[in-house]
Amino acid sequence: MNLLSSKNSWVIAPIIFFIGIVSFVFCWLTIDPRTLIISFDNDGHSLVEILTLPVFAMIIPLAWLCCPVSGSMKKKIFFSSIFSLLGFMALVRQLDWHKQWFSMIWPEITFKGTVFKMRFLTSPDIPFMPKLFVIAFFILFGFAVLTPLVFYFKKLFKGFFKMHPVAWSVAFFGISGVMSQACDGLTKTCRKANLFTPELLDASSGAVTALFTAIEEGGELLMAIFAVLAIIQSHVIFAPDTPAEKHKEI
Repeated sequence: MNLLSSKNSWVIAPIIFFIGIVSFVFCWLTIDPRTLIISFDNDGHSLVEILTLPVFAMIIPLAWLCCPVSGSMKKKIFFSSIFSLLGFMALVRQLDWHKQWFSMIWPEITFKGTVFKMRFLTSPDIPFMPKLFVIAFFILFGFAVLTPLVFYFKKLFKGFFKMHPVAWSVAFFGISGVMSQACDGLTKTCRKANLFTPELLDASSGAVTALFTAIEEGGELLMAIFAVLAIIQSHVIFAPDTPAEKHKEI
């Protein structure tokens, strides 16, 4: 465990991120675009998507077995519950359970694209209850993501500049998330802007699409890894029975 709480353990996160990006680009350079797209994004059945799921699922038991916060029992139970909810919501999003649940409850509602968009909520043709379902999902997801961030933002911000390992793992969790979301819409943006030829942006075999897909889906795998890493590091450093004094104050 010294590796996770040592003075230089903050470098673990950037090293993992660097290895991940290099691996994705290497795959893009060496694998046929059509094969690469299928390997990274295949409606939840690709190799990378299958690898991502158990890592996200690992968050749920880890939040209880390796409580990432110190303090009273109530505080530990509260944050273990929050991190478990975060892991569950990540699985829901990865597996599109929210979309499946919506389709099961309201099979008669047809909407171009996903219903989990603002234009669905503002559409005058959609009944109130389906909109309430979507709003409730957004609230629950936002609660799971924002609660620990609001509680610990100041400490994480200070910890980043103090080279605190947990702060750096959380930072790269966020970087991976932003990177993944950015790549999610880049193909459509490039099509509208005519930045590349249609062949390069083909949904099933375009080289540019393959690169964006690899980084998007790979970024989600990195997010799962950083979440697990941050929980373990926080437990090792802040657990009352095994305190790592050099990192306790941030």
